[in-house]
Amino acid sequence: MRLATASTTARASMSICCMASIAASGRDDRLRAVRARHASGTPMRGLGSSVWMARSMGSRAKRDGWPRDQRARRPAPVPSRPVLRGRSAMIALLALAAVLVTLLLSAVTAGAVAVRGMASPARAVVGPPPEGIGARAVTVPSATGQALAGWYAPGRPGQGAVLLLHGIRADRRMLASRMVLLARAGMAVLAVDFRAHGESPGRSITFGHLEARDAEGALAWLRAAAPGERVGAVGISLGGAALLLASRTAPVDAMVLESVFPDIRAAVVNRLAVALGARLGHAVAPAFLAIGTGLTGLRPADLRPIEALARYPGPVLVASGARDRATTPSETRALHAAAPGPKELWLVDGAGHVDLAGAAASDYEERVPAFLARHLHRNLPCA
Repeated sequence: MRLATASTTARASMSICCMASIAASGRDDRLRAVRARHASGTPMRGLGSSVWMARSMGSRAKRDGWPRDQRARRPAPVPSRPVLRGRSAMIALLALAAVLVTLLLSAVTAGAVAVRGMASPARAVVGPPPEGIGARAVTVPSATGQALAGWYAPGRPGQGAVLLLHGIRADRRMLASRMVLLARAGMAVLAVDFRAHGESPGRSITFGHLEARDAEGALAWLRAAAPGERVGAVGISLGGAALLLASRTAPVDAMVLESVFPDIRAAVVNRLAVALGARLGHAVAPAFLAIGTGLTGLRPADLRPIEALARYPGPVLVASGARDRATTPSETRALHAAAPGPKELWLVDGAGHVDLAGAAASDYEERVPAFLARHLHRNLPCA
């Protein structure tokens, strides 16, 4: 009995093992079939197939001991390539260089436009001369032969003659009140428009270079119109610079300098500082001067009125606004210090780079005619 039972049990165990082996073999065959279908892109049908596949793959993974992170494989990250990084840096540098070149070209263009604007003619219809002083319109030849429009008022003998010269981009209308003031004091007075200003023809403004030749011609005309008279001059800003540059070949007996720059470099720096701020103005001034030299052919060394004043032996009154930022008080003092002859300094309180005859009318009416009378009247001793 016991032998029969043992035999039966052995046969049952062998049957179970065979069935398990067959089941496992069938499962492996089915798993291989599913994987083949999945690899070929054949859609899986039914939820049971998907669940069975997931379970089968999980069981296989546990059985084979696969790491968990390899069950769902992900593509490994592609390492960055040094060549690409170098190429990107080069592109960034080229872009930066392009921006800097664009900014530089823009600055040069802006500087050229500004220089051309300042040098372009400032023509205007001036109109008739002031009334009540016997003035008339005249045409005066420059030392270069160019015709200059002007006004002339004759004076009384022995009272002297005075040439009036206006500032940049102005004309003889700004000289009208001075003309009346001096003519009523008995002086002969000539006021002219520089070339390319007012009613005088001209292609461009030269910041004192050719305007000095205009001053030379006007002084020669005035001496011929008022023979025997001592001749003085009043120059405002550009007019004063032209007067000083002309004094090397056509000196006068006395001069009044109003708001006159010592040299063109200082004039440019100061005006850029007013427009752009002190630091930026000083930084761009050399480039601005270089552009100006290239466009006009004028060298800063040729436009230094202070050097001409240092060689002028006659009496001079140097005047400017105490708050002038275009011609600073320190520059005005430097001009005054450079004059070797009799000299006076007048800093107008509270005035900027303005018309001093209007800013300090009463003081102007006392100081300027008195200074000129002391040095031009023949019947008064000269100081």
